[in-house]
Amino acid sequence: MPDQRETGAPAPLNPIAAFTLVLAFPGRTFRRLRDNPHWIMPLLFVVLCSMVSGAYAVVGGHLSGFLEGMALRTGQDPTLTRSAFLASTVLSAIVGVPLILLLEALFYKLAGMLRGGRAGFGLVFCAVAYASVPVGLGALVIAGLMAITGSHSIGANLSFLVDGVRHPVLWSIARQLDLFSIWFFILLGIAAEHIFELPRPRARQVGVLFAAFYLFIMIISGVGNAGQFEDPYESWTTVETGGIVSETVVVLHHGPELGLNADGTQLDDAETRLPAAVDRAQRVLGLPAMPRIDVYLYPSVDAKRAVTDNGELAHAVEWASAVHLAWVDGGERAFIREAAKVSAAASLGSMYNPFIRDGLAVAASGTWGGEPIRAVAERILEDGDVVALSSLLDPVEYQRQRTGTAQVLAGSFVEYVIAIRGAGAFTELYREQGLTAGPAVDAVEAALGSTVDEIDTQWKNYLRAEIRKGADQTVGARP
Repeated sequence: MPDQRETGAPAPLNPIAAFTLVLAFPGRTFRRLRDNPHWIMPLLFVVLCSMVSGAYAVVGGHLSGFLEGMALRTGQDPTLTRSAFLASTVLSAIVGVPLILLLEALFYKLAGMLRGGRAGFGLVFCAVAYASVPVGLGALVIAGLMAITGSHSIGANLSFLVDGVRHPVLWSIARQLDLFSIWFFILLGIAAEHIFELPRPRARQVGVLFAAFYLFIMIISGVGNAGQFEDPYESWTTVETGGIVSETVVVLHHGPELGLNADGTQLDDAETRLPAAVDRAQRVLGLPAMPRIDVYLYPSVDAKRAVTDNGELAHAVEWASAVHLAWVDGGERAFIREAAKVSAAASLGSMYNPFIRDGLAVAASGTWGGEPIRAVAERILEDGDVVALSSLLDPVEYQRQRTGTAQVLAGSFVEYVIAIRGAGAFTELYREQGLTAGPAVDAVEAALGSTVDEIDTQWKNYLRAEIRKGADQTVGARP
């Protein structure tokens, strides 16, 4: 049998050799890959480079400010936010990179067919994988530049010349003008001559067609990422209030779009009413005054959702002693509930039982839908839509209940505990449950000195008795 030297056929190209030769002698490399295509080595290289670069940005602390800002806006724990972002970075490298290469191979094959070329998909994928080697190298270079400069926004593109917030389309275009992406396109243009067996001019046209389509897709999809690392509060105004009429200093942060109403009272109302609301909530629950609470004000729920990705009127960030608030109708009551969570976390510790946590918040506001909690609880009792206290104290069972009903019952129970035992008994119950994190039933029984079934009966009898007396005042001073 004649050997390769006698026939003149080139020896199969070793994957490691192809991996390095594609950068120096791309034409010869792709010609030899046509006869013996393989793609595992370059694919693994690009995946690992993407993973290392993304993980290093997180582990090296280069995204600390961005991740802390994300945690502040969403209300998540910073450690959890960091871990989730790191996991998503690794997952996107493992799953996203192969998927992107598959789509690129599909579009590259289509571009080749448009110019009359023919090749199997495996061969096309091989060419795309080897042409992507510079992209992997670029990821490693960026990781190295981050280590040197300490900046996470470093890159081999022109995006640093454009303000992504003001000009997202231009920013996305500049971001795609990347040295390593251009290298990738050039390699695909060279590969087309050998992979699709096309004359050189048409092969180069394949590379141009692919690059044009690729850039179009990436520019359109990249617009949404413009300004993602920018601080959304950079142009906001900070106003410090409280501290004189209120024991707690309330620091208001608001953007320029939060102007005044026609009567000129919108922001003035917030400066006056929010510190007073914090004081009332703390008095009702027997909580010590906290030194400071930061409030981020938004002119609408949509504006709040756009920045925080949270569509509620208000949400608390306990670790930062902050509340995000849409300053619209109903906002003050929502603020009181969330501020109570922040205040309780600061003085009593974290609470993971949703019945006790929601009960504290609802009891602090004293109302539900503008009515006293007891009035709403009366209708729940009359309708027979009452769940046993032991079930409400179970987090899984509590989450299965209708949200409004469960929260009203939680608030009325906290009011009951404060009314019969005082605010101190409730705060002690809250502190002990937060420390032990055991079954809430045990903590309630220990705090009130009865079985949970007896407490359940006494609580509902208390509600009925108060309703019959026509009591329309809630515990303590109310807003």
